[in-house]
Parts: sequence; structure tokens; C-alpha cells
Amino acid sequence: AWRPIEVITGPILTLARHYALLICGDVAESGYDEFWNDTVWMYKTLIDAGYTENNIYVLYGWGNDYASANPNYKYPSKVTDFPATVAWVNKVLNGLKNGDSSIGVNKLTANDSLFVWVFDHGGGGNPAYFCLRDGVYYDSDFANSLNPLPYSRRAIFMQQCRSGGFLDNMQNDRSFVSTA
Repeated sequence: AWRPIEVITGPILTLARHYALLICGDVAESGYDEFWNDTVWMYKTLIDAGYTENNIYVLYGWGNDYASANPNYKYPSKVTDFPATVAWVNKVLNGLKNGDSSIGVNKLTANDSLFVWVFDHGGGGNPAYFCLRDGVYYDSDFANSLNPLPYSRRAIFMQQCRSGGFLDNMQNDRSFVSTA
């Protein structure tokens, strides 16, 4: 018997996108070039791995690139998107959750992957925190903003001292978490 073909409307498959969030609160001008060097190196590594510039959000220092004399730590276009302040970390994380076209941050979907990298000073224990230009960001606050984001999988690398204090807040079966 003949049956009509069922018409499917809407997207059948949403392709996964790869997003990255790089946060470094301290600056090379403080006397430690590694704050900029590691940030731009991570950015270049992600580009080489296939991430697009539009899907990498960099919060560095007060929001400006460092003019390194070393050609290995230069990039042909601007790397830094936003200042590494508490308000801007919150704004970008909220943008990843809900989308925010005013700052160019896309909304994540359950098909997307998220790479998070934090480099700065840190402290505490329970609670632990990492430093930003205008204060500290506690493990529970970071987890409360990061954990509700939709994603298929995520990798979180935290290089600040006492970053192990973040583990209990962010581990789950879809996350890889590495701390210093």
C-alpha cells in the first residue's frame, strides 16, 4: 500500500561547534611576560587545532594585547576581547549561556564543546579562588556560572595556585579538569 512521505521540518542535525574561553587576569607589564606569552601561545594553539577566532573569547588584563618584542608571542590580529575582571567574566559566561550579540558571544548548544583555560594567581583552599584585575573569583561562583552552560563535553585547565580547590565544583562525566 502506498503511504505519503512524511515531511520533516526544522534542523535535522545541529553541527557541533568548538568554543574556548581563555582567562588571564595578570599582565606582562607586572614583570612576568608569561602572563601574555602563555595566553597568546594558547590562542595560537587553538587556532592551529581548528578553532575559529570568533569562537575563542580571551579575557586578558585590562582588555589590551601586550606588545611583546618576541615574535613567537605576537599574532597578526588582536587576541584580547575583554578585560579579565569579575564583571566581564560574568558577562561572557552569561553570553555563553544565553547568547549576547552586543559583545559577540554566541550561545552554546548541547552539541558544542567548551575549552576553558585559566592562568593567574590563585589562593585559598576551601574555598579556592583565582585572581582577576579587580578582585578574586571563587570556585563556587565559577562553577555556578560555568556548570549550567550546555555542552557535549568540556575540558578545563586551571594553572593558578590552589586550583585543585576547584575540582569538587566542576567534575562530572562530560568534563576533563586539570589543575596545577
